[in-house]
Amino acid sequence: MPPLWALGWHSSAYAYKNIDMVEANVDNYANHSIPLEGVWLDIPYMQNYEDFSVNTETFGGLKDFTEKIQGNGQRMIVIVDAGIAANDSSNYYLDAQEKNVLIKSSINPEGEFEGALTAKVWPDHTVFLDFWADDAKKIWADGLKDLYDKVPYDGLWLDMNEATLFCNGECPETVPNYTKPEPSA
Repeated sequence: MPPLWALGWHSSAYAYKNIDMVEANVDNYANHSIPLEGVWLDIPYMQNYEDFSVNTETFGGLKDFTEKIQGNGQRMIVIVDAGIAANDSSNYYLDAQEKNVLIKSSINPEGEFEGALTAKVWPDHTVFLDFWADDAKKIWADGLKDLYDKVPYDGLWLDMNEATLFCNGECPETVPNYTKPEPSA
């Protein structure tokens, strides 16, 4: 059974470009006496669209805002994607590479990113944890805990909950003429 709060009115928009926009929207619900159970944040809250991160420039104060709405009995739901950013600044990616728990490419097993299935998704180069491996589950759990420390969410919106990509099949660097689509509003 879903929690009772999940059955109420919720607000979500890709158009939330910063914390001020989210706060103004929540305030408008209150100003017009419209009940609001939860706020859903899409990928713009993330730093460079990377899972388990918060853009502190545009969403600075997100933790305080979340605690404020929770004090009003409202909930915060944040989006995470199944793919993790494949870059050297991502501890989750580096840990997954070290522990060899990324889904492997069937067409490029010796290629870039040590043969991991590579996709082009929001954070650009994206790889996917192999959740059959216990270490992958731990990396994911650690990421969710790290995210919770930044924004004490009440629920998660698992978007693109499989190895979803912006090209037809795998899309390693060698795919010619690849362009990432623009998000729709």
